[in-house]
Amino acid sequence: MDCYETKALRERLGELKNEMLEMKSSVETEERSFSDEEFSKWDALENEYNETKKKVETAERMARVSTDNKKSDVVVAERSYSGKPKQDVITRSDVGKATKAWLTRNTSQFKDEYANAAEKTGFAWNSPSININLLGNNEEIKERSQSVGTANKGGHSVSDEIVGGFEEALASYWNWAQYCTIHRTSHNGPHRIVTVNDTTTSAAYEAELAAIDNADLTFGEAVFNSYKLTSGVFPVSNELLEDNEIGLGSYIGKALGQRIARTLADEITTGAGSGSSNLTGFDAATTEGVETSSGTAIDQDELIDLYFSVNDVYRQNSIFMMHSLVLAALVKLEDSQGRKLFGPGLNGSPQGTLLGKPVVVNDFLPSALSAGNKVIYFGDFSHVHVRMVRDVSIRESSEKYFLEDAKAFIATMRADSKYVNAGTDPIKHLMLNDGA
Repeated sequence: MDCYETKALRERLGELKNEMLEMKSSVETEERSFSDEEFSKWDALENEYNETKKKVETAERMARVSTDNKKSDVVVAERSYSGKPKQDVITRSDVGKATKAWLTRNTSQFKDEYANAAEKTGFAWNSPSININLLGNNEEIKERSQSVGTANKGGHSVSDEIVGGFEEALASYWNWAQYCTIHRTSHNGPHRIVTVNDTTTSAAYEAELAAIDNADLTFGEAVFNSYKLTSGVFPVSNELLEDNEIGLGSYIGKALGQRIARTLADEITTGAGSGSSNLTGFDAATTEGVETSSGTAIDQDELIDLYFSVNDVYRQNSIFMMHSLVLAALVKLEDSQGRKLFGPGLNGSPQGTLLGKPVVVNDFLPSALSAGNKVIYFGDFSHVHVRMVRDVSIRESSEKYFLEDAKAFIATMRADSKYVNAGTDPIKHLMLNDGA
């Protein structure tokens, strides 16, 4: 595939994206859902967009074959159709220095070479804040964080370096995110999703030429807002800023991302939905599946009862979720033959499966086996929806820690969460007997 064909594909990709964004903006502005005709058009555009994107990616991979990326820090800049380079070659060192231009602005560690590298990469460094865009998935994060190239063609950039660390922290410190439904939006206005209850409707026999009965569905709507979460102030010593060049942006992103991730995990679990906690946690919204006979212990049969309290439609994708100390109590459980519930004794990890379903630790759930505590949750957590606005702001200040010879950094992002239950209770909990 030659450069002219690749150019045409990129142009078509942009046209498709713009058309889809216009459709999306139209329904959001009018606060309505797609019509059947619009759904068909969207599907066709999306299919063509995905196919075109694959062709572009294939062409770009083929173009990189001739460069030995593994032996060099440099990728040859994309050439214009006249055969001349569009811009200078960008290296990892350039990206590191461009990042340092922003990190060291207004400090004695700042150097002109950092500003030159920032100009080369197209990074606007001389501002107290920058915006980064969260990516779509971990595979994309890994791919982009390991690549270099021209700044305007998705190569390694300052934003990629910071967002790679930020995303890595989200995945590590909110380690059950993959079980939820995540909506990453490019806008911060209200985000609506339609809910439907159709777990009990079945097909029916009809006589020849007889009228077909109408089976009504129960529709609802969940609206997700965009509440601001902040990392709090994170200090970085000027010595660290001076002594590190490559990877410093990733370090800053990871440190700020850890704080955001902890808050997200906490709020998605226990958020009150009002006051200081604007996100709505799932813990108070789920339905009781089992109440134990004891106020301080759980037996094996009660775990089985919790399992079967959830509709089979949801059990297929269900998980168990509990605090580490509750899991520790379950690991010590024995059957009537004195065998441990989790099998391998001390030879394997206890955080495996229970009744064939994954066991996930969430240390924002209650830790004590005390009367009235909801200590184990079981169900399909894809009904826990989390809206995240992709635009994340990171600010720096040289004044706050002036006497400590350090810089202050803070990250803010917008999010919302809800347990979307259309009346079918996809998640249920086990509560310890409260004596009531």
